[in-house]
Amino acid sequence: MPAISEKRRKYNAEWRVKNHARVLARAAEYRKRPEVIERMKKWREDNREKLKERHQEKKHLRREYRLKKRYGLSKEEFVEIVRKQKGLCAICPKPLSTSDHIDHCHGTGKVRGVLCRSCNLLLGYSYDNIRILLSAIKYLKRNG
Repeated sequence: MPAISEKRRKYNAEWRVKNHARVLARAAEYRKRPEVIERMKKWREDNREKLKERHQEKKHLRREYRLKKRYGLSKEEFVEIVRKQKGLCAICPKPLSTSDHIDHCHGTGKVRGVLCRSCNLLLGYSYDNIRILLSAIKYLKRNG
């Protein structure tokens, strides 16, 4: 089989860029074929360790992508927020861990800080409503 010329390789690359949606659609259709599904399933079963390694290698990349996509933060900006909070939750004095949560206003999308899981749930279950939180404080004072 003759090698693909550099000119043809360049044309193919440009075509894939121009027709990105079409390329993705064709790839999705290909992956739906029963024989392809079976082949991929077998490969995953035979390469579990390789997949685990790949998953670990790309874990930080996925986190960085989510930071940028969801909150508009770079890794450096996130690290700066954590540094300003001295590595502690913005609400309680609990040290942040790998399961820390970025707190943001759901209306504006503005990042407010980094919280531990418990404090993030506290705000979430109160719908970020100050009246509910104040009512909870009064309740605790009365019945503490």
